[in-house]
Amino acid sequence: MSAFDGNASTYHIELRDKPTIIWDFHSLLLMIQMMFSTMLTDEKNPLRLCKRRNKVFEAKHPDNLFCSAECKNRFNVYKSRNKDK
Repeated sequence: MSAFDGNASTYHIELRDKPTIIWDFHSLLLMIQMMFSTMLTDEKNPLRLCKRRNKVFEAKHPDNLFCSAECKNRFNVYKSRNKDK
């Protein structure tokens, strides 16, 4: 919980149609940090760093290394041009 500077959010469980977790965030910053943390650890659509532009993107497939096909193509073109020198 060091990512939240000791200000951990609280939650409680409500019994509705099915048990539901209700989060109680003390600030908008805490909510954003929690959402970012869950996105970082998401196995289906993890956040990745684009190999060419070094920008964060949501990987639609776990093996994606680039934010787009265009970015991947440009990386490969520059890589092949540098090989020839």
